[in-house]
Amino acid sequence: MMGDPEVVRVMTILVATGAGVHHPDHGDRPGLAGHDVTALDPGGKWAIADGKTLHHYTDAGWEEVAVVPGDPATALVAGPSGVYVGTAGAHLSRLDDDRLVPVHGFDAAPGRETWGTPWGGPPDVRSLAVAPGGTVFVNVHVGGVVRSRDGGTTWEPTMDVDNDVHQVIVDAPSGTVLVAAAVGFGQSTDGGDSWRIDTTGLHATYSRAIALADRYILLTASDGPFTHRAGLYRRPLGTDTPFAKVTAGLPEWFEDNVDSHWVAARGHDAALVTQGGDVYASSDAGESWERVGSGLPTPRALAIPADEASA
Repeated sequence: MMGDPEVVRVMTILVATGAGVHHPDHGDRPGLAGHDVTALDPGGKWAIADGKTLHHYTDAGWEEVAVVPGDPATALVAGPSGVYVGTAGAHLSRLDDDRLVPVHGFDAAPGRETWGTPWGGPPDVRSLAVAPGGTVFVNVHVGGVVRSRDGGTTWEPTMDVDNDVHQVIVDAPSGTVLVAAAVGFGQSTDGGDSWRIDTTGLHATYSRAIALADRYILLTASDGPFTHRAGLYRRPLGTDTPFAKVTAGLPEWFEDNVDSHWVAARGHDAALVTQGGDVYASSDAGESWERVGSGLPTPRALAIPADEASA
């Protein structure tokens, strides 16, 4: 009697770009072709087109679900407490059936008057994360990380605005909250009540992207917003060991920052996209990489959906 056929695990990488959602490892026609896909949920099932419409991926493809009210959308996340969309001007909406409803409590968040960009422009929502229990974390640029534990009714700041956070994520198993910020790597093991900032092992502190691959932190760092010397760093979650620069299969230095949402991971799979549209993949939690795509349009975000299998 023959044994079961071997199941081959396939890593699917989605890259949201200025010209649709691309599959660099497939080379097929992009989803949402002709649209600037300004945000992509880490699960790869939700996207924002042209800053104005929310789309959900089903077996039939990308389907429009709702119109974004007010300012253009800049970030989104789907979690236990719903689908949240953040916008320019630092506003927040939550999906209610087929409508995005403004989260008015966020507009009254304490400390909002201190939010603003270094060049004097209005703040925006740069990234979002939801903990398994439903606590929502909103990274405002520039406004630190704001938290709601009651479904968006009330909000509270958790960190100094001047830390200049660029991305927030949550480790689901432990509830640890992690950030990439201008001051380096930040970690909170108590849901944002307190933070520890660490730069050990980094060549410079300015960090833009962060992801978790099989209990390893992947963090990008450079010497500033207009760098020509950015790198990817790695270290185990829950340790104080110095960050180690990743070199296997990657350029010695990236010529531009690897921006927020440009590093993604699921299990021990990880992916990274560069300003020039090169896509790299890792199957060993970010220890080694290979280039799997190039020449993509302007990247906006990256996602690795749940594993797919084929016989």
